[in-house]
Amino acid sequence: MGSPLSPILADIVLEDIIEIALAELPFDIPFLRKYVDDLLLVIPKDQTETVLEVFNRQKQRLQFTIQTEQKGKLPFLDMTIIRNDNQSLTSEWYCKPIASGRMLNFYSFHQYKHKINVANNFIHRVNSLTTHDNIDTNSIIRQHLTSNCYPSTLVSRLINQYDKKHFVPQSTRIIHTSDPTTYTPALTVSSTPVAQSQPTNNSIATPQLQTNSEPTAATPDHHPNDTIYRSLLYIPKVTDRLIKTFRREFPNSTIATRLNSTPQITSKYGYETETYKLEAYDGFVIEMHRLKASPSTGPFDTRKRPVFLMHGLLGSSGDWILIGPKHALPYLLSDQGYDVWLGNARGNRYGREHSYLTMDMKEFWDFSWHEIGFYDVPMMVDFILKTRSIDKLHYIGHSQGTTAFFVMTSLLPDYNEKITKLYALAPAAYLNHLNQPLLKYLATHLEAATSVANMLGIHQISPSEPFYNQIANTLCPSNGMYCVDIISSTSEYWNLDSAILPVLIGHIPAGASIKQFFHFGQEVTSGHFRQFDYGPENNTQIYNSVEPPDYNLTNVRTPVSIYYALNDKLTHPEDVRRLAQELPNLVALYQLPNASFRHMDFLLAADIRQVLYERILASIEEEG
Repeated sequence: MGSPLSPILADIVLEDIIEIALAELPFDIPFLRKYVDDLLLVIPKDQTETVLEVFNRQKQRLQFTIQTEQKGKLPFLDMTIIRNDNQSLTSEWYCKPIASGRMLNFYSFHQYKHKINVANNFIHRVNSLTTHDNIDTNSIIRQHLTSNCYPSTLVSRLINQYDKKHFVPQSTRIIHTSDPTTYTPALTVSSTPVAQSQPTNNSIATPQLQTNSEPTAATPDHHPNDTIYRSLLYIPKVTDRLIKTFRREFPNSTIATRLNSTPQITSKYGYETETYKLEAYDGFVIEMHRLKASPSTGPFDTRKRPVFLMHGLLGSSGDWILIGPKHALPYLLSDQGYDVWLGNARGNRYGREHSYLTMDMKEFWDFSWHEIGFYDVPMMVDFILKTRSIDKLHYIGHSQGTTAFFVMTSLLPDYNEKITKLYALAPAAYLNHLNQPLLKYLATHLEAATSVANMLGIHQISPSEPFYNQIANTLCPSNGMYCVDIISSTSEYWNLDSAILPVLIGHIPAGASIKQFFHFGQEVTSGHFRQFDYGPENNTQIYNSVEPPDYNLTNVRTPVSIYYALNDKLTHPEDVRRLAQELPNLVALYQLPNASFRHMDFLLAADIRQVLYERILASIEEEG
């Protein structure tokens, strides 16, 4: 059937054969269905050979074979016809025993929407072809989709969405999901209309979620002297007008807007900045920021390779610019004539859009740093190279920004050829010696933490709100060192200039998925640098192995320069040295001279330019 005309011609020929053969048969056939050249007939048991002989004598070059029911079942195309004891016919979806079961794999490079369409079509096909009771179609769907690496949570959501659109017999709709509140059993369908307010004995009365325009409890009126807090998102050109209107109408009110975005801050200091929005293969929309020109040296030098900077966990592109011009690395690079690109990860304040998912959906947050390294970073690297029509770039990563790089180059080794050198600041791969008390406690109690997060519906760490910025502006200017002492004693900020603290609190955290923390927690307890552990049963379906596979660091052929700190509680020196030993192309392992440096000092320390950035600038200049 290579030609488009083949099915049409086959249909015409077969119609002619059927018409002649039916006229020659000595009995009537009560039931006949045809699909191109496949026929389904109901005939007397003792007339099988007669039917086959009549059909085969019509065209000598066109011979039929026949298959009869076995134990009341007969496969026809992709369904099985079932003859019941009462002589009624039902059906179920059918897959040949020799079929591979392969479909579009979830980890393929096709667009996410294509994979969703494949899954939805498969769910519809299985359900629409299955009319026989006591067939657990959802088990069939789960088995086939998860064997092609579709996440179980995604499969559950798609099944639930299908169920909401199609009322089917209760006995065939069995949902197994870790979140029992996401599925409500459907009512049994009857050909006779049944009033919705009068459930029959065959139906199951189920609770329904209702919306009501009236409040469920009385809400007291606000007293005129009460303080009401409302956050106001900054929208260029719009927010300023709203603020003027509010101040005119409510002269006694105080309005605090969110801190400026990364492009607004860089533009404020005279750096020509561009913003790009990119859509990843799986539907996430991520914003990139580009410094094209410096106020002191002008546009970037086209002879120099671009520099790409990738932030760490809970961070964003804003992490790199918090300490301001003449100190922050992007500004220094731009002043030296480089085309500077600041990346963002899905889930932070610049990566909270999706082509069809919304942030209130659990599925939106079903990602870890694996997806950041597999989808986001390769997409941004390719976009930079395509925009500049160049073959390589410099990569600077901090913490999770290096993790994503190792994921990318270990699973997609062709990207080694697109990177001149990786400058790895506090690289996070092995975390067996993590020594931050709170995170270590969570890692050692990971199963309980996961259960609590799922029970409470916590799927993300939200970006900082204006409320925190207001606190910082209120407390820290009057007693800056006090704020620094509090933050230093509880986190990875040590050599921090108190003047930037209000800016820091306004930008960090920038948002992340809880699954990113759980994935890092697994690295702590396992001692491995490997993919997400879904448990033995799910691992077997996803990875064909009880244990998740390790990332193959021998594939990371890019030259790597590592910079680490002795007092880093997150990426401990012993873990960094282990990583250094396993990288095949390590060119530098540099220990910061200040023994008090911690994890975030790579971005925020008052003397970080002299201690580290000038060394990196010199290396990039040498590389070209």
